Amino acid sequence: MVALFLAGSTQECGEPSTATPVSHPLLFWRAEGCVEFLEVGGPMLGGISGAAFPSGRVVLGRGDALISYSDGIVECRNHQGEEFGAERLVAASQNAGHLPQPTCLYPCSVLPKIFAGTHAREDDLTLM
Repeated sequence: MVALFLAGSTQECGEPSTATPVSHPLLFWRAEGCVEFLEVGGPMLGGISGAAFPSGRVVLGRGDALISYSDGIVECRNHQGEEFGAERLVAASQNAGHLPQPTCLYPCSVLPKIFAGTHAREDDLTLM
């Protein structure tokens, strides 16, 4: 599966419109530390003939960030079979908020690997 999102923006208001054919929501990290999910999306790209991909809107302010991630991040498992999950991804992004870009993604990419330990990964771990 390939995760893909399309975004457009107007400079006047900083409000991107997104169409997201992925199985998980996009994560918006706000400069003040809170995290929001854009739940609008569609099915896997190319998976369903004639599929609709509704668009969503979010206003980005100064210091806000959009985080797109592959399902391998949240579905990464440890030896007990427990998934890393969206909750841990949110916590990692909130804890990394004080770091300068682009290093703010580093904890979000390393923590799933630490969580999995020596358990073999079943998918890629991609963050953008």
